Amino acid sequence: MLEGEFTSLRTIGTVCPGLTPSVLGFGEFRTSHDDCTISFLVEDFLQLDSRTMPDPEEFATRIVAMHGKGRSPSGKFGFAVTTCDGPLPHPVAWQASWPDFFAELLLSRVRMDAKACGPWPELESAAEQIVSKVVPRLLASLVWQGSPIEPNLIHGDLWDANVGTTGDGKTIIFDAGSYYAHNEMETGIWRVIYAEKLGQSSYKDAYLRLYPPADPVDEWDDRNRLYSLKCNLNWSATDPGIITRKM
Repeated sequence: MLEGEFTSLRTIGTVCPGLTPSVLGFGEFRTSHDDCTISFLVEDFLQLDSRTMPDPEEFATRIVAMHGKGRSPSGKFGFAVTTCDGPLPHPVAWQASWPDFFAELLLSRVRMDAKACGPWPELESAAEQIVSKVVPRLLASLVWQGSPIEPNLIHGDLWDANVGTTGDGKTIIFDAGSYYAHNEMETGIWRVIYAEKLGQSSYKDAYLRLYPPADPVDEWDDRNRLYSLKCNLNWSATDPGIITRKM
């Protein structure tokens, strides 16, 4: 888990210096008194204002820069090391197809949700229908500026609790679980109920002004709803009984 966060933050920081705390290292050690293994991640301490969200335009400018500059080294969707959303690992094996990558990502959350919360045949049946019909329908032919979409670096868990503001109003993001994805994947989490601040239309609108939707433009909201499913199921699998399982 910590290798994934370390690599995510280092990758984002290389692409957009100052957007994340600088990371210094990670590892583990064993305690002498009870022989327990302790894992650690060392990064810069920043004095952040956690009560105030960044200005939507400033935030969008920084996130769009990360998406635009963060190009996949393999030209494929995925990531070099396993990353996590909360405690749950992302399947990040490199894939040339975004629909294939997203389908496996979504199904991984369905499986984790069933393990944590118990089977729900109707949900599992619906998920199979979504993967076999909706995913290819909405994601197989995406085009941006006349060309097929390319993999962009995303934070991977960009909601209110993982965003801070410096004293001079600059956006800082942390607790990342990155991978190279369709850039719109980043905004799926802004739709879920616990993104109370980033879910405000001002953040979405600012982002889309700077990074317009892929074509078909009129299906942006359908894609956003699809991408939010991964986030809702991830939350359900992490915290069994939460309402997001039914959303």
